[in-house]
Formats: sequence, C-alpha cells, structure tokens
Amino acid sequence: MASNKIHSRVLVIDDEDRVREDLQAIFEPLGYEVKVAYGSNDTLLENAKNLARQFRPHVVIVDLRLHLNDDPTDRSGFKLLKEMDPTRCILYSAYINSETSRQLAVLKAAGWIGKEEPPQMLVD
Repeated sequence: MASNKIHSRVLVIDDEDRVREDLQAIFEPLGYEVKVAYGSNDTLLENAKNLARQFRPHVVIVDLRLHLNDDPTDRSGFKLLKEMDPTRCILYSAYINSETSRQLAVLKAAGWIGKEEPPQMLVD
C-alpha cells in the first residue's frame, strides 16, 4: 500500500561541498526529501534552476556567494532567490549585512541564517 504522507522537499544550493553534505545530513534523517545542486559558477546556477523546475521544492536554502571566489560583490545567490519565487527561500551565508537584510525583506524571503550559527537552526 502506498503511503499518502507528503514529504517536504528541500533544495540546497551552495558552492561548498562540505556545506551541501552537512545540510543534506541534517534534513534527510528528519524525513525531508533533499536534492542538492552541484557544479560551480554559472554551471551551479543553471543546475539549480533546472533542479528547482523539476523537483519543485517547498524550501530552497541558498548561499549568497555561489561563485568560487572571494569577490565581496558576488550576489549570485541573491539573484537566484529572485528566480525561485514563489518557493520559500532561506539565505544561508557568512556574508549577511544590513543591506542584504533589507533586500531580502523586499523579496519576502523566508529569512536568513548566518553560517556562523549552528546549521540545526535551519530545521528549527
């Protein structure tokens, strides 16, 4: 007999392997269906968009800086958030500042969590 239980779908988009693996390891044991976008730079962005269309996640967790560089002006994750509407999005980044917070409010993002916080906060 097939189960009618609906599993929440979570899409993780981050350029760091460790972060992707950690988030997947947190959500899957709790019963979430997790997909992870892989790649780097523009390939990661395209893979994330395609996966979002196919997977139709309930929640997207996305890093602010998705390019493998130290460019402080990189807002590729923020731009990607705009394309994920109406999915609930959470920005997960070590580079949140007051301007980013204001921009997230305009986008009506579900919120943000700094990477210095325990990843468990994403579940709570």
